[in-house]
Amino acid sequence: MGGFEPPQAPGWRTDLLSLVTCALLASIYCVTSASQLGATVDEPDYVQLGMVRWRTGRHNLFVNAGIMPLSSEVQSLPLYLVELVRREPFDVTNDLAHYLPWARANNLVFLWTLLVYGGWLGRQLGGKWGGRLVIAFLACEPNLLAHASLATTDLSLATCLLALLAHYRDGRVNAWAKWRWRVGLPLLFAALTFLAKASAIAFAPLVLFAVELERLVQLFRSDSTEGRPVWQRLGHFLRTALLDGGQVLGGGFLLALLYFGFGSGNSFRGEWAQTYQPHGLIGHALWQINQFLHSNALGAITFQMQHQEQGHGGSLLLGYWYPDGVWYYYPVALAIKLCLPLLLSTGLIALVNLRALANSVFTAALLLLAFSLTCRVQLGIRLFLPIVPLLVVAVAAAMPAMVRQAREVYQRRLFLAWTVSAVCWTLVNTLAVWPHSLCFANELAGGPARNNLNLGDSGHDWGQGLPELLAWQLDHTETPLCIWYFGRDPNLNTSPVTPITLTDVPVDIAESRLRGRYLAVSTTLLYGGPGQSPLGEHLRAMQPIGQTMTFRIYDFTCPPAGRPDNTR
Repeated sequence: MGGFEPPQAPGWRTDLLSLVTCALLASIYCVTSASQLGATVDEPDYVQLGMVRWRTGRHNLFVNAGIMPLSSEVQSLPLYLVELVRREPFDVTNDLAHYLPWARANNLVFLWTLLVYGGWLGRQLGGKWGGRLVIAFLACEPNLLAHASLATTDLSLATCLLALLAHYRDGRVNAWAKWRWRVGLPLLFAALTFLAKASAIAFAPLVLFAVELERLVQLFRSDSTEGRPVWQRLGHFLRTALLDGGQVLGGGFLLALLYFGFGSGNSFRGEWAQTYQPHGLIGHALWQINQFLHSNALGAITFQMQHQEQGHGGSLLLGYWYPDGVWYYYPVALAIKLCLPLLLSTGLIALVNLRALANSVFTAALLLLAFSLTCRVQLGIRLFLPIVPLLVVAVAAAMPAMVRQAREVYQRRLFLAWTVSAVCWTLVNTLAVWPHSLCFANELAGGPARNNLNLGDSGHDWGQGLPELLAWQLDHTETPLCIWYFGRDPNLNTSPVTPITLTDVPVDIAESRLRGRYLAVSTTLLYGGPGQSPLGEHLRAMQPIGQTMTFRIYDFTCPPAGRPDNTR
């Protein structure tokens, strides 16, 4: 059950072939998708931060932005190496559109690693076919492929967290393993997890706690072969769990701090920080404490904790705008974004063989889902993307057991047919939404075409849709086109489209500015916070003359404009 299986394990050639095939096909999907998508809101920052880090060797900009460096460093390292060879620095700001596809391609490292660890965990939980099914599901899951196509930080967190769970679980199952396998290797992946994203400070302990819950259940199920009472075995379990888990989390966090370095960021945030002058021993002590907290990885983490406490200005969910967010945002968003075969398979396994889901992988997904109820930053499922691979691994690994344990032949055939159909259904959904996998929504939620009403930001329109709008503009060059845009695509600077800001602009003034033109509005602005203004209501009452996946185009050439929008 535990440990890396040797290459001589039965079926290893088939496993390797399935892994390579799925990784290759998924990579082709991601690379071709990335070539069709514009830059998202966050990608320019990630690429530029990575290049500055490699050029200066410092993480100060990461601290000030509240961003952990792992993803940016991996994505920008090949660009920096090419820069060294050519002995001429890239102009990342002005030439981002040219270099962004390369940074996105480098993000595939995390996708390949995710497939490896997903397959390993699947084989532990469900045998060889469990591992193969997990790899197949992960390789065609649209939400994972969407983020694997972008130069962002979310896939790296999901990958490192899954790897951390795999190694820590392996060490706890094999309690006799040496320290370097039981603690050392998980400690390394804990450090990588902390360096991937600041939210790992909450996610990593939850994942380790899920492993300990699985071991605790096994403890009470097993017979006392050592002749010791249960309370003694429980005491030994708690001591080893606290010792190993504490070393993994504490050592991993310390290692992340050491890698991040000290004196990297700007100290003293806020008004008090700007006016405070240290006096006496206590004053200088406070000065030094503040310097430490805001000059390394702790500064990025505290920045994100404050962001979490303050929220992000509301959320769009199922056609309604919630100015303060809503506590059930992430469960509903996941129900919208997850593939229907995965959701139905979860329910089927829960009905037929619930015990197959009684493992640390499924428990970790549930714990993260429960934690999401407290999160006030609600920007799509990307902040809780690790739930997706955890759920895929747990469910796909349980499918072979569901087939094997069927009592009747016809049940076995039905379960087998459903397993094959679930993979094919997921693949069809993913191919159908190409290249807009970021806009995916399942059939019960109305599909990608209506997902703009369900979710905003990274749940649908993250600013990536400019190339599709420019293609529409080429077919309508007779009328000038203005764009009210949620994004920072550098291609906008060289396009014939005119950017315009209409936030808080009265309707009559906006109409006078747009007279004789078309207006393209990104769906995040149209249905999100800015769309709750009188101008937003006015636009939603109009009938668009055209649309792309992330834009609605309105005609202001001859007032009064439009008629009621029947798509709302």
